[in-house]
Amino acid sequence: MNAIKEKMAVEMLFLLYAFPCTDIRFNIGKITSEQKDELTRLVSEKIVPSRELLIACFPDAFHKIERFAKARDCDPWDHELVSFYWRYHHVGDENTPVSHREVVNIIENPRGGKQIIVAKEILGNKDLFAVNEYDLLLEQGDHITVHAFFAVEKIAK
Repeated sequence: MNAIKEKMAVEMLFLLYAFPCTDIRFNIGKITSEQKDELTRLVSEKIVPSRELLIACFPDAFHKIERFAKARDCDPWDHELVSFYWRYHHVGDENTPVSHREVVNIIENPRGGKQIIVAKEILGNKDLFAVNEYDLLLEQGDHITVHAFFAVEKIAK
């Protein structure tokens, strides 16, 4: 694993990658409305969640990270390990892997909502739309990770 600069708490990094699955998990009865509201509030207010909340709301993801960490003799809350897992080894239950994309276009929402990003595969030409839910500061040509149509993180080229 390449060393990465810690930009945020590991719990927030986990939440930003897991959060796109919040609505799905609520709709299938895996989390309560209170948990959904709390996760939404934490993301909106950029508040670091507790590990207990993350494990309760996303136990499958946490247990996969835990196994991934054990195989590498690492702490499952190690920042570099969590980032590496989400960026390169996560495949969601809804077949929504994290993908690496290049920003092609940024569309401002005329109704004042979140930006819509048109991004292409870095090693291909397949475009997709992603929402800039986390208000990343992006420019055309930036590289990002996308999970379940959310632009999650700006990454080095």
